[in-house]
Amino acid sequence: LIARSEYNDVIRLTSGAAIAPGANDPHKDALVHLALAINTQSEMFNKGGNFLGAMNPGFKANPLAWLGQSVSIYADADPFWKKLENNDKAEEFMEKNWHQLPVALHCEVKNSLGLVGFLTTLRAYADQTAPGMTRWENKEHNGQAYVKVRGSEALAEGELGQASIYYAVTPKSLVVTLNEPLLKRAIDRSRAGDKGTEIPPWLGTNVCL
Repeated sequence: LIARSEYNDVIRLTSGAAIAPGANDPHKDALVHLALAINTQSEMFNKGGNFLGAMNPGFKANPLAWLGQSVSIYADADPFWKKLENNDKAEEFMEKNWHQLPVALHCEVKNSLGLVGFLTTLRAYADQTAPGMTRWENKEHNGQAYVKVRGSEALAEGELGQASIYYAVTPKSLVVTLNEPLLKRAIDRSRAGDKGTEIPPWLGTNVCL
């Protein structure tokens, strides 16, 4: 029954790949952490790469060839959740503060040079299609470079003008988030490695929560 249901797409995407032990930055501060194995030879993955390639001819071959065998999304413990819990108008609070969500996308990287090329082309594409609408700022935390992408002054008064996207590239990962303190914590964990930490084991190889 499972193989004949909506799970079929997930099966095709994840079969042949595995979530490695310790991959995707498992950590105690994560309230929710969802990891998904990605078979980069699967039909669905190749369709995604072909779509990006068709959208921007600047991408070479498969623009997602840098991606490793898994990706994850996690939400960290953060004062944001207590503010949401204590607010009588939770929906209104989310509408005004969504740009501070302590949630991150973590991608396993097998080719860091390929990722750099992908991000460079993506930035050039954004500047070409919407000139002057975004600002890219190089920043640093504990010796690790990261990037802040924000809207220009023309967007400052709109909802999107409140948000900034932060991302960091390491030899093994790409982390993307709206929450800068979360990114800094991820950088600290990446630089510390496994020293003095107890890594919760993944209890599966294809999809883990």
